Parts: sequence; C-alpha cells; structure tokens
Amino acid sequence: LIEDIMNLSQLNKIIILKICKMLNLRTEFINAQDLKSTGKKKELLSNICLELGAKEYISVPGSKDYMGGNDEFENKKIKVNIFEFKQKKYKRGKNEFIPNLSILDLLFYNGLDTKKLIINEK
Repeated sequence: LIEDIMNLSQLNKIIILKICKMLNLRTEFINAQDLKSTGKKKELLSNICLELGAKEYISVPGSKDYMGGNDEFENKKIKVNIFEFKQKKYKRGKNEFIPNLSILDLLFYNGLDTKKLIINEK
C-alpha cells in the first residue's frame, strides 16, 4: 500500500477515505484530474461546478482571497456559500484543548465518538 503512494495528494485521499469509512460517512469523491474542466483558481473551481451540474459552491473563509470574489460563479449562476466552522471543545485526555487541529487529533482522543461530536449529538 505505502509503495503505491506516488504523491501527497494520493496520501491525503487515502487518509480521507479511511476516516470517512471509520466514521461511516458516505459521499462521492471525484478527482479534479479526471474531469475536463480547465482554468486557474476560481475559473477552474467554477468550471468544475458547471461540469458536475452544481448550483452551489460551499467554501471556507480562508479561501476568500484565493477566490478573489464571486463574479466567476455568479456569471455561471452558481451560488457561493461560506461555511463558518464553529469548533466545540473536546476532551484530550489530560492535555489542554488546542483549537483548529486536524480531525486526526479528535479521532486519537475520542475514537468513534468523533462522529457524534462532529454532528453535535454530544
């Protein structure tokens, strides 16, 4: 398995798919490289949305600079929504809570209860 990993993107994909399987999260993943869309930055993102038939693009606050405005999306009638993640504190054993760590930290300390924490069941 490890010898099959050629780049960081492949490693990230494997980790994300494993985490989704652990937490029983079901969604379809599509590699942008498998699509025909072209362009750079927001043009590429909006073209991918068009190719996939998306009417909405959900992003995070940190990508506002990268996107440089929503005009590319608006011209293609794609609504842009910015998702503001509100992180809850979680137990980290005897360690102090540190905000904005990866989901791996949450998994290491909370195991399968991670899904409950994410979807606000706890």
